[in-house]
Amino acid sequence: MRTAFALRRLKVAVLVLLGIAAAGPAAAAPSERAQGKLLFDRDCASCHQIGPGAMSLGNGPSLNGIIGMPAADEPGFSYSDANQRCGVIWSSKTFDAFIANPQGAMHGTSMAYAGLKLQADREALFAYVSGFDAHGATR
Repeated sequence: MRTAFALRRLKVAVLVLLGIAAAGPAAAAPSERAQGKLLFDRDCASCHQIGPGAMSLGNGPSLNGIIGMPAADEPGFSYSDANQRCGVIWSSKTFDAFIANPQGAMHGTSMAYAGLKLQADREALFAYVSGFDAHGATR
């Protein structure tokens, strides 16, 4: 009888733990890339497009496939002299520095953005932006 009671308690404890695990923070937290999309939509989408059919807008180039590419590489977009002459190849490091402080990373850029201060936010934004190839398809 005591063994049956202990077994029932064990089953209940396992079910409770499984319920906690399923409803815990890991289940509710968005993925890094999903967080990056939220940040992009909030901070970047008014000037930039990304994804299938993305085009340069009057105030910002398309960001499809920029990682690994030189700055000022979007055909037909009118870049500032600073962007054209900076020699930057977009990587996780250059993206991070630029998004943290655009004016500090590239003096004279015409990008009017104060910067994204939290490292985790910049990493999430990079995860999102780097997930698109030059044609806007997800990698």
